[in-house]
Amino acid sequence: MEKLIERSLFNYLRINKLKWEDLPKIDSILKERNCNFDILNNYSPTSKLLQLVALSNPSFYKFMKKQNVLNRKSRITLYNYAVRSIAKPVPLYGFASVANDVSINKYWIDIDSNWLRSLIKKFLPIANFMITNPEKVLISVNQNYLNSNQGYYYLFIDDSSMKKVIKSSIELTTFLNLLKIPITLDDFVKRISKDYDIDTKDIFDIVKSFLDKGIIIYDFNLKYANNIDKLMLLSNYFSKDLRYKIRELVRNIKDLTEHFSIKSYLKLQDSMEKFVNNDNQNCLNVISTENVSNLKNMDTIEQNILSFINWVDDTIYLNESKKISEYLIDRYGQNTFIPLSILLNDERFLDLYFSKRTDVNLTDTDNKILSFFQESKLNNNDNNNFIELSKFIPKTRNSGKPFFTSGELIFDSILDKTDHLTGITLNSQIGSNELGNLGGRFYSVLNRREDVEQYLLNTPKSKNFEFAKILYSFSDVKIENVDSRLDIPKYICLNKISKVQKDKYILIENVGIVIQNGRLCLFDSYENKEIVLTNLNAINPQNGNLLLQMLYYIGEQNDLVKKIEHLKYIHDKYIPNIPVKWKNIVLFPAIVKLNKDTVRHAINNKPGGLITFLQNELNTNISKFLFLDKFEYEFVDFSNEFSKHYFYETLKNNTNGTITFKKIEGELKGNSCQFIFGYNSKDQISIDNKEIQQLIDKRKKLNEVLYFKIFIHDYLQESYVNNQLKKLIKHLKAAFSEFSGASFVRYKDLEHHIRLRIFLNDKKRIEIEQYITDYLEKDPLVSKFEICEYFPEISRYGGLDGTDMYEKYSAKESDLLLKLTDYNDRNVMLYMALNITSIFKAEEHVNLVVSNYKAIPKEIKKKLRLEKANVLNEIQKINTAIHLDPNLNTLYNDWISELTRYSKFTKMLPPDKRTYILDSIIHMLCNRRLGIDRDKEKEAWIYLNSLLGFYKYNRKEE
Repeated sequence: MEKLIERSLFNYLRINKLKWEDLPKIDSILKERNCNFDILNNYSPTSKLLQLVALSNPSFYKFMKKQNVLNRKSRITLYNYAVRSIAKPVPLYGFASVANDVSINKYWIDIDSNWLRSLIKKFLPIANFMITNPEKVLISVNQNYLNSNQGYYYLFIDDSSMKKVIKSSIELTTFLNLLKIPITLDDFVKRISKDYDIDTKDIFDIVKSFLDKGIIIYDFNLKYANNIDKLMLLSNYFSKDLRYKIRELVRNIKDLTEHFSIKSYLKLQDSMEKFVNNDNQNCLNVISTENVSNLKNMDTIEQNILSFINWVDDTIYLNESKKISEYLIDRYGQNTFIPLSILLNDERFLDLYFSKRTDVNLTDTDNKILSFFQESKLNNNDNNNFIELSKFIPKTRNSGKPFFTSGELIFDSILDKTDHLTGITLNSQIGSNELGNLGGRFYSVLNRREDVEQYLLNTPKSKNFEFAKILYSFSDVKIENVDSRLDIPKYICLNKISKVQKDKYILIENVGIVIQNGRLCLFDSYENKEIVLTNLNAINPQNGNLLLQMLYYIGEQNDLVKKIEHLKYIHDKYIPNIPVKWKNIVLFPAIVKLNKDTVRHAINNKPGGLITFLQNELNTNISKFLFLDKFEYEFVDFSNEFSKHYFYETLKNNTNGTITFKKIEGELKGNSCQFIFGYNSKDQISIDNKEIQQLIDKRKKLNEVLYFKIFIHDYLQESYVNNQLKKLIKHLKAAFSEFSGASFVRYKDLEHHIRLRIFLNDKKRIEIEQYITDYLEKDPLVSKFEICEYFPEISRYGGLDGTDMYEKYSAKESDLLLKLTDYNDRNVMLYMALNITSIFKAEEHVNLVVSNYKAIPKEIKKKLRLEKANVLNEIQKINTAIHLDPNLNTLYNDWISELTRYSKFTKMLPPDKRTYILDSIIHMLCNRRLGIDRDKEKEAWIYLNSLLGFYKYNRKEE
């Protein structure tokens, strides 16, 4: 244990002000017939609750004051606030706190960012401000566009729901390249005006257009520590009267910080609402702390947690799903840097990412754990403890390379009147990485900033990795809720102009991943270093932004937390009814999973049926439980009408198929609290950067290949390929000297679409790209389209040389297919597949593929017997037509020539790689001609195997 003692850092406790004993008192007051605001204010617990509500929802607070008697909806809402401020370990605004034996009395107040944005929008319109003060405006590319817009293409929907496209242009490209790093508008205008001789007014008009469409974003080029400072600086540009009011407002905020009262807070809130004519938003953010006594049993708890960490670290081997890393290695190669922009447009990767949690394999250690607890249950041992298990499982330290890990474990508890922590339970969130949103802002509030910064400076560094933090600001996320006020070495700025030094700024386009030994890690291609995110848990991927989700997923470098999450997954799936402890800590409480319809049935038919069932299953005699709603557990008391009402409403809106219940650990007396235990692993071996192959730049062919995704209904694709696409490619071939070929494939990942690749013989892409864009815009069959960056599958087709050959081959194959549209799709596909098999001399491989099918369906066998003669006849007609038509014969010979050249190249590869390429060629042929349909492709292989003898005979006759 000694080696982990030093890893204990930043132990932190947050304690709710209201106690469990207050809940029945609040409930009884709310049930009084004449309950109103004055009555609530006369009793201590409800008075405290009102203060918390005033901070959380001032509009509701004022609404209650106006009611002579509180209506039922208000009482239910107030009861829910009471539950939130008592039962939940994450408190409702007011909280007591202690960190590292230091506690203070303090209020921290700042202006809400949304209120400040509303004020600026009303009194300082950016269109006017940027003309008069261009040196005070910073502009930058909106990095959020990485989510859905790639390359040179931007799609917008205007008020009339019509598509609007900003097409590729030299101007757009130039503008966006200059704005990769935030630049003042003044410098930007001077640069564009000087280098491109564009009139200043035109530049401002273009910038305004880009701002309106969200292509670029802006911020003020001012130095400020918080929103109060920002408002003071901006007030210099307001009118004289408004400037005076703003400065008076700031004085009042500072006075409130020193002498806080709810009355003064609400008065200030009212005055701020009048500024923006909006009474439905909080204008101020308040964090409060107060002194608490030192805890009596903290040392013992720390030792227990440390021993648990040590056991997990030495014993548990994490065997995660390997599908994602295997796919990435197969497509991009081992030790290859892959930009995030590629992953965000890789449908197969996204499909695997969103389904990753469904594929969890159990290790031998996992199975031993399951057996131990299941046997304990059979022996009626309800006190299942990992301590006992540790005697039977030897240490099986993961033989893989360790890497830097630092983070926090989160425990819920109750603080009793003797200042002892009881009912300690591992939180369902389990933990975060270093200095996440559960710690950062509170250390700043508690004046622990210097300690945190010193820790970051002293934390073991490696020449192979660097710390970084993500900064972002979206309309539904308040930047105050993350540790934005803690400085660390590097920043990745997402959708936010950050006024930081260039040497501390990591461009999002330089961020990607590297796979080594099956492990994904974030990587900075510019510095050639691994990135260790220090605010992973503050990224908030739940807001739906795909780029944030990707950063969060790949940034999960906290190995210890992932191991514990794996243990929790095993418990919740296989042994949910068995409580699991480590000494006095409940790691995984017993839970009950019920079908949602079963819960409804129990409620409707037997009012007490659900309570009785839960009490029996969870071994308790109380009516109070926790139930999982989305991401966290909510409180329900089935003996309370207000609580039941909330539960029923939640049940109506629940989209999950099951409801999970668990009992509350510990006696319901005292204050709910949350204990955050920080740790740091000093053992780190990062990836060897010398091994990183910068192949991705060689693969990127922005100016050599145009890549379009044309979204169209699957039932229209065949007609579209045979007509509109055929017409488009014919025109491109005749009208543009830059055109050297085209290939297409019909695809379905997230949506049905056609992938069209235009190969160019020089880098003049603009005219041909704009023609295709116009063509697709006018086509009523096309629902939408995208212009994407083209990254060929190097690994799949035999490296760089093999991929170049395959591209030429696929263009010739597409040409021939478009000339044979008058013939049956399947027969054309079979004719070409027979040629491919012959060139590759792969008859035995085709037979092997078909023999590996478990069973050929009877209907296919019957269909083949009935159709074989006709299929042979049609294939012979296709062959005859090709050799009689000079143009077709030329296309055929060109295709055979590229196929033969590629086949000779693959002979130099290992046999399994050669057959994999052959399978890929036939797979893509099926996709081009038949569309994405596994059944049709399987049938095609069966027909192909049956026709091999005929084709050999036919070739001899020629």
